[in-house]
Amino acid sequence: MKSSVLLIAPLALLLGVGGTQAKTTVKIGVLSDMSGVYADIGGPGSVEAAKMAVADFDPAEHGMRVDIISADHQNRPDVGSGIARQWYDVDHVDAIADVPNSGVALAVSRVTRENNKVFLISGAGDSDLTDKSCSPNSVHWTYDTWALAHGTGSAIVNNGGKTWFFITADYAFGESLERDTTAVVKAAGGQVVGTARAPLNTTDFSTYLNEARASGAQVIGLANAGGDTINSIRQAAELGIVTGGQPLAGLLVFLSDVHALGLQAAQGLMLTTAFYWDLNDQTRAFGERFAARNGGKYPTMVQAGVYSSVLHYLQAVENVGSPEDGAKIVEAMKATRYDDPLFGPTQVRVDGRAMHAMYLLEVKKPSESKGPYDSFKVLTKIPANEAFRPLSEEKGRCSLVLNVAQSNAAAASSWSNPSLQDKLKTGQVGYEYAEPTDPAQGEIHDRLKAMHVLERLSEFLRPLRLPRPLTLKVQGCNGRINSYYWRDAVIVCYEYFDFLLKTAPREPTPEGLTRREALAGMTADVFLHETGHAVFDMLETPFLGREEDAADEFSAYMILQLAKDSARRLILGVAYLGSAQAQQEMNTAPQLSQFADVHELPAQRYYNLLCMAYGDDPKLFADAVQYWHLPETRAKNCHYEYLRFQYAFLALINPYLDQAICDEVKAKGWLAFAPEEEGSAWR
Repeated sequence: MKSSVLLIAPLALLLGVGGTQAKTTVKIGVLSDMSGVYADIGGPGSVEAAKMAVADFDPAEHGMRVDIISADHQNRPDVGSGIARQWYDVDHVDAIADVPNSGVALAVSRVTRENNKVFLISGAGDSDLTDKSCSPNSVHWTYDTWALAHGTGSAIVNNGGKTWFFITADYAFGESLERDTTAVVKAAGGQVVGTARAPLNTTDFSTYLNEARASGAQVIGLANAGGDTINSIRQAAELGIVTGGQPLAGLLVFLSDVHALGLQAAQGLMLTTAFYWDLNDQTRAFGERFAARNGGKYPTMVQAGVYSSVLHYLQAVENVGSPEDGAKIVEAMKATRYDDPLFGPTQVRVDGRAMHAMYLLEVKKPSESKGPYDSFKVLTKIPANEAFRPLSEEKGRCSLVLNVAQSNAAAASSWSNPSLQDKLKTGQVGYEYAEPTDPAQGEIHDRLKAMHVLERLSEFLRPLRLPRPLTLKVQGCNGRINSYYWRDAVIVCYEYFDFLLKTAPREPTPEGLTRREALAGMTADVFLHETGHAVFDMLETPFLGREEDAADEFSAYMILQLAKDSARRLILGVAYLGSAQAQQEMNTAPQLSQFADVHELPAQRYYNLLCMAYGDDPKLFADAVQYWHLPETRAKNCHYEYLRFQYAFLALINPYLDQAICDEVKAKGWLAFAPEEEGSAWR
């Protein structure tokens, strides 16, 4: 089984990606729990998965030799880190894969970074591995506690489970899973009424379960895994806790766990996973091959993650030409977009998080199963950008995200003006309502002023750190419908607002967009688009492609990030204008000169905007496909388009935003400036 790979050529060249060298030798160590509570989810099965990846890669065909070795970390960080040092220093291992147990994984990550090797994380789940403990030498491939909490936790809270009691594995993974799920519960208006910490490999959970029962919690959350989860569920059944009205939330449940419990005991349990062998033809083919080599046992998501991460690691080694520089290999993996046979479209983010879909599953009833390991039914597919923590919530804890932004900002500053940093200040955006010379524009002037449109936009843009003042201005333009940036001023003509009034819908659109909301979106977009030009000029920001396209993306991204509560209506308002212009465009034969314009044609700008919004949040912007005709062939790749732009924005623009003021702006709703009163011309 081979995955198809699309290299992002310019970035690959920057990273020094070249052709493979003959007779390259690579050694990979699979470090797992071979005999303890996590042996069934990783263990010998992970070793088999790594061997399958090597066989499918076919090293001889690429002039390489690949050796697989393995060891048991015994769920002890000291043992795991000791093995890692031995492997790197003495045995010349180039990469370590798997490592269930987050405590061990955090220790191995540090050793890997010290030795500039590669850590392919599949079994460990602590979301800190791509947050405060992120590393340039690690790729977190399969799942994490944030994804589990927002998958299973959200589903249960939304079904009415508002009060929780946690039984938590007493080490890094359990603490992280409890923390991330607690955040989800509290965000939904729920509360945690108690928690109990159980040592790893506990055999008797009765004390903790009885404490949970006595708490009266609506849900008992199991923040553990493997054998601990199995024992918890079995003993809860024996104590009659579930039949007594307190359901269990297995926050990390594997196929092997359900098989061990049996469908009779596990039926109805909801869980979140990155992989299930019976999802599609490719996963079924892999599952059957794996089971044939693994004593009839089908793969868990951890074992599938070992297969995919090892396969793509080897492809990166081939592209770089040597396994010697681990950080360079990981950068090559980040520069590559995968169509993975097991996980679907996948891309490794700057913080090391592999972004792919997750799935909310439910354990089948015995009567629904066709045989062993036919255990789950899919409730929903969770898109990658919803499945994992967004970079916007990272808050500067991951040095990789912070370093990229700072280094690019420094580079941009040095390219433009060495003294630029000394002049940067927030609150540089002012405004001016010019008196109209045409009496017909008087009402537009008065309405804009009454609604404090420019004041609100000025506050919205206050986080920008600019080297000199920028003025937002409305004025008459002698009959020209226009907006532009010129000499430190963003100018939008009264004629342009008259055009918007004539274009906006008189009645609500099929998806419920009102005239006022459409006008608000159009108004925000035109000012933010021209502000994009101002930012590029004042900060001398480098960009690839056409400046007009970059300004469109700047506007959409600012709305999506700083006006989240209003983003859907604002974006759809902009889309309405684009749709109207596109329809008008299609009703007339295009002139050749239109294709020479610095702006893309309205239809192209319209679809690009929808793709940006859909890539950020496909659930919030389902309208993009349902009502606004974004083709599904484009929609399925919008997440990756969004991630690439987000990466550029974080590097080039984010350093010039004051993050504390950004948080204030998000809370204020400055772009909600549609009027409330009836009867105005604006309405």
